[in-house]
Amino acid sequence: CLIALSARLAQCDGGLSREEFIAFREVFPLEDRESEKIRRLFQWAWEDKTDAGFFARQIVRLYPDDTALQ
Repeated sequence: CLIALSARLAQCDGGLSREEFIAFREVFPLEDRESEKIRRLFQWAWEDKTDAGFFARQIVRLYPDDTALQ
């Protein structure tokens, strides 16, 4: 959900800037064996039309005791 939310929020302003991509890479390093899966998920979410709020609500449901998310 967090990867998808990152992609949807990056798209809100119309495009993925270099700074946004660098920030994403800092949180989700793409050098390990999972990098292709992460890249594909980000690309899917970038192309998908699901509202970013949907992914945000999913994250809140995953961490119901984290008051910082509410």
